Amino acid sequence: MISKIRPKAYLRYIALPILGSILDDFTFWSCQHGYTILVIQEQLKAARHFDNFFRQNGAQSVSDLTHSDFTAAWHYYHNHSPRIAGTIRQIERFLEETRGLAPPLPQPKTPTSSELNRFADYLRNVRGLQTTTIQSHTRYLHNFLEHICYDVNTQALATLTSKEIEGFLCICAKSLSRYSLQHVVGYLRAFLRFQHEQGTLQSQLHTMIDTPRTYRLEQLPKSLSWEMVKALLHSIDRMSAFGIRDYTMLFLISTYGLRTCEVVSLTLDDIDWRTGVIRIPQCKTGNQLILPLTDAAGDVLIEYLKKSRPQLPYRQLLFVSAHLMVP
Repeated sequence: MISKIRPKAYLRYIALPILGSILDDFTFWSCQHGYTILVIQEQLKAARHFDNFFRQNGAQSVSDLTHSDFTAAWHYYHNHSPRIAGTIRQIERFLEETRGLAPPLPQPKTPTSSELNRFADYLRNVRGLQTTTIQSHTRYLHNFLEHICYDVNTQALATLTSKEIEGFLCICAKSLSRYSLQHVVGYLRAFLRFQHEQGTLQSQLHTMIDTPRTYRLEQLPKSLSWEMVKALLHSIDRMSAFGIRDYTMLFLISTYGLRTCEVVSLTLDDIDWRTGVIRIPQCKTGNQLILPLTDAAGDVLIEYLKKSRPQLPYRQLLFVSAHLMVP
């Protein structure tokens, strides 16, 4: 399949010392899992990078690779090139499903992971938070427990001081905006309140943390007037396929109040013409929001499907990238 996607570079890909023998099958696997041609091309480029990483770390063939090798490569590329890091995990998953890559050995629980699991259970079962929200909590709280060296001293929470909390927030403030720091403060307050209710903390430290100050009108307005929205829509050139696509996406966003991620994840099957509804996938809850398909929205979608969206053999996405729209 690589010969069809990248015909000029085909021989270079299959000649890679470590991954060359599986890249053609991986490309077909990615296509079956709904990845677009543009994404698959980026995956192939990324594979050339970490194939060299594997060789430098002693691997001689794909059969030598273990989950530890993939984890090491992921950590190496995560901060510098997240796209490459994502492809590493995709190839790891491909090898698990098709080549019997041995599952990783279970990691021993640390005091930090045990404490975060306990707090995550509380957030899930008592407060009813979704998995993505819990992950946001635990990601920063993991850094906080590392800051107070909880794995080395499990009494660090019981003897916690406001000065240690302030020191952690000062470190976070170097890389986060005040708005993002407000979320971190909220996570810390919830965690410290939980520890106080459990009897680990004697003092109510969660009441002693100041929230970073933000002020009204210091940023651009969060919403536009309807007159401005109409002016934006009228400014789009609908004489080209790209303009029709962009107009349709902005029309749905402004009409239904959708997020960008919700629009780009729409599929052809989410538009139910027979019953006159549009189903919006909700990323956070995993549910679907069912909205009426208005006549105006239906007309805009029909124009897009007839004049802009190319005839493709798959229905995974309603809106496709500019690369696939080029004849």
